[in-house]
Formats: sequence, C-alpha cells, structure tokens
Amino acid sequence: MSSERTIVVAVEDTATAGIVGAAAAHVAMEEDAGTIVLLHIVENHVVAQGLMSIALPVPMRETQNEAEAVLAGAESALRAEYAALDRPTPTVTRRLLGGTAIGTAVCEVAQEVKASKIVVGGRRPHAFGRLAHADVRSSLTHHTQIPVYVAPLQATEPQPTGGEAG
Repeated sequence: MSSERTIVVAVEDTATAGIVGAAAAHVAMEEDAGTIVLLHIVENHVVAQGLMSIALPVPMRETQNEAEAVLAGAESALRAEYAALDRPTPTVTRRLLGGTAIGTAVCEVAQEVKASKIVVGGRRPHAFGRLAHADVRSSLTHHTQIPVYVAPLQATEPQPTGGEAG
C-alpha cells in the first residue's frame, strides 16, 4: 500500500455517512491510498436559523457528539468494506472544522494533505436542501484540480434486460 497517496472524504451527516464511507473505501482501494482523511464541516445553518429565529432564538448547530458521530459512522462503514474484502485498512484520521464555505474548506484540507482524490456524497434532492445548502460539488470544481468522486446516495432503478417484457 502506498503511504504517499491520500484521499479526503467529506461527510455531510449521519444519514449518509455509511454510504459515503463505503464508497470512499472503494475509491481508496482504487487509488491505493495509504491515508484517508475523514472530514466533517460543522455548519451554522444560516437559512434555517433565519426561518426559525422568531420561535427559537438559539443557534441551530450540531453538538460535538453529533459531529463526531458523523465521522464515526463513515469510519465504521469504511473499515467494514476493507474487512469484507480482507484488505488492510489504511491510516484513517478524522477532522472536524467549522464554517459556512464548505467547498472551500474541503479544498483547503485536500491541498494541505496533498490529496489524490476527494470523495463527497451527492446531495439528496429536495427543495429545502437546495435552498439551505451550497452546491459543494460545484464549489470543488471551481477551487481545485483534484479529482472529485461523488458517492451516489440514492439507489438507481434496475433497468430491464432485452428479454423482459414490461
């Protein structure tokens, strides 16, 4: 295993951490990565807070335990994929950062560790999500030349083969 190749895995939330962690394991195997940096940006939910400020005047923010649970879920899935394929797990480090410019923060970490690839989860498509969250993938493509892999978060429908009638 090459100790010089590093990938950065940006994990959004506990609901998607396992999917992104498992996908990241496969990307890391393809890259022959020696180090995997699991990254979670603790967001201050500005839009949601603005809408809720009348009824709830306290900031909407993840707790330290919630943020650590996001990374723990991703790491657990990642390690399980390596174990299932009987492969040695590379060095895994966790990083928590705060901020609102998520794409910029991911790029900074990736550049700092000289990442060969960045793994992110695709946004789940819903109206509020599109308003409340920046398009991280688009931000990454504008701020770095490091290849980005977007882990699919929704299963695709199986396509019928030529012999099946609908």
